[in-house]
Amino acid sequence: RGTLCQVFLLKRPLPWTTLLQSILSKMMGQSSIEMTDVSLYSDAMRIRLHSIVAGMEASVDVLVRLFISDDEQQQCVSSENLPKNTSKIMVAAKGAVEHNAGQNIWKGGYSLVLQAVIAATHKDVDREVVCPDCIMTGKITHASTWSWKHRIQHTDQATIQCQKSHLVDTCLLKGTKPCNNERCLDHSPSSSSLESSKIPITQLMKGVVLVGLWDGKSQRITGAGSGFIIDKKLGLIITAAHTLIDMTANRSTFGQEYHGLKEGKAIIGVLTASTQQKAVFRYFAEIIAKDVHCVDACVLRITTRLERDVEGSFGDGVANIPEIMLNDMRQMKKEKLRQLRVVKVTQPARVCELEETVRLIGFNQGGEEIFTPGQYLDRCLDFAEGKVIKYFVLDLEHASDNRRMLVPREEIVVDCKTIKGHSGGPFINDRGEVIGILSRGYERRCYLVPATEWRELMEKARDICDSNGVAGLYSLLS
Repeated sequence: RGTLCQVFLLKRPLPWTTLLQSILSKMMGQSSIEMTDVSLYSDAMRIRLHSIVAGMEASVDVLVRLFISDDEQQQCVSSENLPKNTSKIMVAAKGAVEHNAGQNIWKGGYSLVLQAVIAATHKDVDREVVCPDCIMTGKITHASTWSWKHRIQHTDQATIQCQKSHLVDTCLLKGTKPCNNERCLDHSPSSSSLESSKIPITQLMKGVVLVGLWDGKSQRITGAGSGFIIDKKLGLIITAAHTLIDMTANRSTFGQEYHGLKEGKAIIGVLTASTQQKAVFRYFAEIIAKDVHCVDACVLRITTRLERDVEGSFGDGVANIPEIMLNDMRQMKKEKLRQLRVVKVTQPARVCELEETVRLIGFNQGGEEIFTPGQYLDRCLDFAEGKVIKYFVLDLEHASDNRRMLVPREEIVVDCKTIKGHSGGPFINDRGEVIGILSRGYERRCYLVPATEWRELMEKARDICDSNGVAGLYSLLS
């Protein structure tokens, strides 16, 4: 699956209702394309489209957003390369690329949405085409663009190069049928095509964190897992619930935070430029959202920073270091946290594909055949690669009423070797998107909490931050 995107620079104000009406009217008049899901917001809309293209089923997810204020414009795709103080309309579509140069996306509804936008603006816009490889391999705000009118619309070149040296098929950008050029037909790994781009681990690992359970009474870390930063503005982290919460079934202590430690809290280790692949302990965090009965995941919020980093294996010396409060977004911004992108879907089955290659990143605590597990706290990051082999959905009639046990509603099953300590670590696809976190594993069979399963936890966490005066407004692309 790949993402195509265009940005329209408005020359005059355009009411959101006008744009919305134009798009809905256009799509509702199509008998060959079905709108299976529509989500409307004050300045954005998401549409899931289903159709038949060249005899094959095509599913396309479209996001349209209007950016008006200066703050909003900074969040727009390619905002760093586009004019400032200009209202923008972004249209992005995600679907299968396969071997037809994106025809599934174009004919699956993307072209019609673009036509609706052009009609609503009366063509009084400057139209920019965003490099699809830039979207997949870097910050979307820094993605390169080409002018539709001057570079894309009338070009007869088979390929075109962006400012970051990605070589892209022009038929993919224009929506025309694949040409006879071998590169357009094959999408070979040697080309920088949508299917072949793979984000290296080195670009992702700083968003992964070591999560420890700190016992203030013994002044020691008593357990550890992995996690990742999901919101750098608020300092929010996703990890496996069982790392910090007692999830042992049928026990009176089930659901107790910090495994019942009276002075327990989370301690967070991060990678730095100087330590490279070895984490140092820098922050303390608290649990702010959980659902122990259905989801082996919880959301943490960073609350304080240690005045200096600690490299001790079990946090030796942490208790004697003063802490600095991090209670607003301005302070958090100074920390320059790195967050990972999460796959954006509305239905769980679209989080991943069967046989899709994914990578787990985390901090294993297996001892590397030198120490017994628990004897040494390993702060060195590692990764493992596997393939999606199943998407499990629990039948509701088999759901348990037992309030002292976890019964996952949905899980992704991956064929991958994992080790104790990887729990909570993100599984990432080739596009650099998190599809889920590790819950548990048996030999080479790993069970993941899908990204869709912690969406409600994130909404709850952000509401809590907002009520405490920490959060501001969130965009659909944050």
